Amino acid sequence: MELDLGPQIARFRADLRDWIAAEAPDGLAALADWNMAVTAGGYRREELAAAMEQPAYAAWERKLAAARLICPQWPEEFGGQGMDAVRIAVLNEDFHRAGVPRVRRGMGEALVGPSVIVHGTAEQRAYFLPRIISGEEVYCQGFSEPGHGSDLAAVETRGIVDGDEIVVSGQKVWTSGASRATMMFLLCRTDPDAEKHAGLSYVLIPFTGPGVEYRPIRQMSGASEFCEDFLDGVRAPLFNTSASSESSGHWPRPLASTAAAPIAWSASGWPGPTPAFSSCASAGCARWPGWPEAARRGRRRRSRS
Repeated sequence: MELDLGPQIARFRADLRDWIAAEAPDGLAALADWNMAVTAGGYRREELAAAMEQPAYAAWERKLAAARLICPQWPEEFGGQGMDAVRIAVLNEDFHRAGVPRVRRGMGEALVGPSVIVHGTAEQRAYFLPRIISGEEVYCQGFSEPGHGSDLAAVETRGIVDGDEIVVSGQKVWTSGASRATMMFLLCRTDPDAEKHAGLSYVLIPFTGPGVEYRPIRQMSGASEFCEDFLDGVRAPLFNTSASSESSGHWPRPLASTAAAPIAWSASGWPGPTPAFSSCASAGCARWPGWPEAARRGRRRRSRS
C-alpha cells in the first residue's frame, strides 16, 4: 500500500524509481538480502562484508555519492540533499522495493555528523564531514563503561591535555561495530574536580592506532557484535575535542542519548537537539594551553535546558 502524500512526493517517488532502475548495477540486488536487519543476531557481518567487496557494490556506492544519496538528510552545503522525513521514508521504501542497499554511514551519519554540523567550526565541518560521507572514517560510540552502564555522570575515562593534544585512558563497553570502526566518539572526564555532570568532554579519537584494544563480547546467539574497549594513552588533536560543560554547569545530554534523535533531526529540520559538539564552549576549555585558534573562534553558547 502506498499513501497519497501529495503531488510533490509522488513526483519525487517516480523520479527516484526511474533513477534506481537506470543506475542500479546488474547483480547488485542478488549479492545479499539488503532488506534484512543489519544486526540479525550478529551473524550477518561476514555475509555483508563479502557482498560489499564486489564490484557492483563499489559502483553503486560511487553513484550514490555522486547523486548525494549518502547522508541525504544532511543539508546541501554539507554534502547531502537536505531531505525531510517524508522524502527519507520514501527513499527507504523504494530502495527496499528494489532490493538495493541504502549505503549508510552508521553512527558517523546519524550521530557524529549532525553534531559537527550544528556545533562545529567551519574548519571542523570541512575536515570531518567529507570523511564520513566517503566512508573513510567509520565511527563507534564510547559512552557506556563497566559498572556504570549508561550513567554518563559516572564516566571515569580520563582525558588529559598535553600541549595541542588530548590523551585518553579508560575503558568502555557494549560498543557496537568496534571491529569495523576507525574512529570512536567518546565522553571522557577532563575536569575531575567539577560536579559529575560537568567536566566531561566529547572527543573523536583514532580507533586503530596505538593504545587501543577491543575484545568481543559473546551474545546469546553465539555471535559477538558488541565489544569492550581498553584505551591506554590514546592521543588525538585538541581539534577533535569539544567541551561538554557550559558556565551554567549543565552537561549537554550528548546526542540526545536516543536512537530517535536522527528521526527528530530530519523531521524538524536543522538545527536539531543540542548535541555535544560545541567546539570548546566552556571557559575552562578555552584556557587549555595549545587550544587551536580555530576552535576558540567557533565557541558557542547554549541556553539553559
